[in-house]
Amino acid sequence: MPTLPSFSTSEAPRDTLRRALVYLSEAVPEVQLVRSRNVLRRARGTTRLELRFQPSPWSRRGAGVWCSMNATVYDVALATWRAEHPDLALRQGDLLTTFGRRGSDIQLYGPLDRHRALGDVPAFVVEEVLPMLDWFESPTRLVAGIAAQERNNSLIRLVEWAVSRGEPDVARELLRQSFADVPAMRERAERERRTGLTTPGVNPAEALGPTITRLCGIGVDEPLP
Repeated sequence: MPTLPSFSTSEAPRDTLRRALVYLSEAVPEVQLVRSRNVLRRARGTTRLELRFQPSPWSRRGAGVWCSMNATVYDVALATWRAEHPDLALRQGDLLTTFGRRGSDIQLYGPLDRHRALGDVPAFVVEEVLPMLDWFESPTRLVAGIAAQERNNSLIRLVEWAVSRGEPDVARELLRQSFADVPAMRERAERERRTGLTTPGVNPAEALGPTITRLCGIGVDEPLP
């Protein structure tokens, strides 16, 4: 384990964060540091998990430096599938899903007690964050491993990904599980696919009802999973 860095209160917050990320890149196995983006990245096959460390607007030289950690998953094979299936794809590019902020904010130095200390971050990343990449080994593994909240929040994108991997049955199982968890989601999908309506404020290309029809081949008159 590398030596935990000490930070000078005279150092600019951006330099403090950069040195903290160098430490994390050495303390967390099998990650790559993307310095220009404040990102730690771990890849497996065509899929990669990126942890972006967002500096806090409250960070001040001499007062304290804080940051948050946000997780996003990308898949270059999905980007290829999207380019080859413009009639089915929700968007272009390799973005698979965004899981958002992971854990409490991190304090590099400062007076606050409720934040996570830098020395505790490597274990948290290894034990709680990086295992999310394992979910994307296959759609079947995803169904078995992903937490319900994460599945429900990213349902449309995960359905698209399962279809892109040639597993529409898994896509339907993702729908079935989420509909069982959130009956209102099923009701919305039924309304959208039967009336053509979309939820106000939602991009029509991403509305759940049209997505089910387009990706899963479930007709308007067929029952939902």
